[in-house]
Amino acid sequence: MKDLYRKLGIDPKASNQEVAAALELKPEMSKYATILRDEEKRTGYNQAHATLNAIGILRHRLGLDSGDSWFLENCPDFAPGLLRAEQAREVPKPASQDSMMEKNHQDPQRQEPIPGPSAGTKQSLLIVAGVVAGMLAILAYVFL
Repeated sequence: MKDLYRKLGIDPKASNQEVAAALELKPEMSKYATILRDEEKRTGYNQAHATLNAIGILRHRLGLDSGDSWFLENCPDFAPGLLRAEQAREVPKPASQDSMMEKNHQDPQRQEPIPGPSAGTKQSLLIVAGVVAGMLAILAYVFL
């Protein structure tokens, strides 16, 4: 699944008018208008988007952003570690887009004192993440 909001440079809570304006600025994204302009489809997309974003942040904090995985292969837009590496290779964006990116995604480099999970907790989280990712794949197939 693609992070359409990041690709359009808008906030996930953007109004329909803001979505329409962003789609006009990026005609190559017009094929996604049916998802973002239809209220029912957008609601489903927003639920999947929030879940994938949370999974991506969780995977990054657990150090799971490297190696082979279904998530990284199918949802690279939601892997903070991959996004940071990609952004380091890109030409710097204008300040307005950078501030928008900060609103859309939490900074995975932010250091917080979080106690490390036990091995059993990591395994449980991986199982939950796998189940959620599978359900999201089904949602993505239905909506996209």
